[in-house]
Amino acid sequence: MNFFLLIIVSILLIGCITKNVTEKPEVNKHQYLIKKIVSLTDSLHVVYAWRADSLYKIVSVGVTTASDCETLEVNHYYTLNISSVFDYQFGIQMSKERRAVMLRNISTYSYGGILITLDKESNRDIYRSDNIVGRCYLK
Repeated sequence: MNFFLLIIVSILLIGCITKNVTEKPEVNKHQYLIKKIVSLTDSLHVVYAWRADSLYKIVSVGVTTASDCETLEVNHYYTLNISSVFDYQFGIQMSKERRAVMLRNISTYSYGGILITLDKESNRDIYRSDNIVGRCYLK
């Protein structure tokens, strides 16, 4: 009888103990993990960046010697300001709905005369970043 009483008291005590759970830090929505960098030419690169559950294909053009330049490294996080290369067509900002319709109907994009494919893995879109020039991250 004492054995059963001990088990019941133990179960009640274990059930009453609260687990100290630390709160998850707030995720920065501009923080991206660089997964891969493909150099198509000396000055044209495609940066594959991962955020949340999506892969973003970022086109980066140019070479810089800026003093605040940090060479992009794979498996490192960077704060990026990205936007679709399709946001503006003919100098006019496109609505998200119109852009989505357009992206369903194309499979490649010519950037500087080089074809870049749109694929499902990277949101069927191509992006650019204000703070990436070539393989350089501008702080």
